[in-house]
Amino acid sequence: TISLDRAAGMNEAVTHLLDQGHRHFGLLAVARAPQSRYDRMTGIRAALRARQMEFDRSTLSLDHLHERSNDFEYGRRLAGSFLQQSPRPTALLALNDEIAIGAVGGLQDAGLKVPRDLSVIGFNNQEVSLLISPTLTTVDQNIAETVAAAAEVLLAQLTGQVGAKPVPCEPNASTYNLDPGAIAAAVTPRTKAILPIHLYGQTADLVAINAFAERHGLFVLEDAAQSHGALCHGRASGALGHAAAHSFYPSKNLGAMADAGAITTDDAKLADRLRHLRNYGCKVRYQNDYAGLNSRLGELQAAFLRVKLPHLPAWNERRRSLAARYLTQLQGVGDLVLPQVPSWAEPVWHLFVVRSAKR
Repeated sequence: TISLDRAAGMNEAVTHLLDQGHRHFGLLAVARAPQSRYDRMTGIRAALRARQMEFDRSTLSLDHLHERSNDFEYGRRLAGSFLQQSPRPTALLALNDEIAIGAVGGLQDAGLKVPRDLSVIGFNNQEVSLLISPTLTTVDQNIAETVAAAAEVLLAQLTGQVGAKPVPCEPNASTYNLDPGAIAAAVTPRTKAILPIHLYGQTADLVAINAFAERHGLFVLEDAAQSHGALCHGRASGALGHAAAHSFYPSKNLGAMADAGAITTDDAKLADRLRHLRNYGCKVRYQNDYAGLNSRLGELQAAFLRVKLPHLPAWNERRRSLAARYLTQLQGVGDLVLPQVPSWAEPVWHLFVVRSAKR
């Protein structure tokens, strides 16, 4: 598993606050996975231990809200809860820069001066941290190295499990999706499949990709993790290639309450093989036909998804409405390069991603 070194980052942040003379700080927390909480607490404990300080409520206060619309507003609301505490912390540590900026706004709304009355430190080192007054102090997390390490692990798994060698292919600079015109240069006599990713909720041009694949006898596997309900030439993502992988992680347009996913295909033989693979390689208990995995979708997550599925069209339409406003109101702002939508595409805007030199 590759992840940010949360323990080291939290250690650095708390050490900085201790160096500034703070001895009681509040952690603007969010409901996260147990491992994430454990990592952060490990970093805090290490920083306090280095100063021979106790890890208790006299040094650290934690609070979080169960309802969370966006991180800026979440930080603003959460900062108010710390102002009600007695004794009140002298510094607030946020889990990302957006929450920290929201907290600064909440403190200023209450008439406090930052950092004179209360200090705030962020956790991401994002460009947005430079855009407020006073400039936000924030911990640097080397995300580029993390992504590179994650890619290396993925490539090793593909090579080790199925003997596949992934060959990167340049995306279209306007849509960020696989450029059908660039595929030919990446294909060799050993190529078996094309894996187009429908990035950020907009489909790749599967009509052109499928035509190329058919001419060369290649399998097309869609990555439809972010494109639930998106259309390509009037057809839904996930029903365009030979098979498609879907993610129902909680942050997706259609999300379960924990990790979940599915594969769709209209190939009966492939579907039968997949049903084996998801269940340790067997359909009959203890009769393993293949080397498989434990990848069954749990009944509880399926129940959540069944309740949410009818709402997906309305949720996607709301995303389209917001994206239309962004495309109109951000036009010509600074050096922003806005996403482009081909005439044949109907994206669902899982994310609205812009390009900028100040990223």
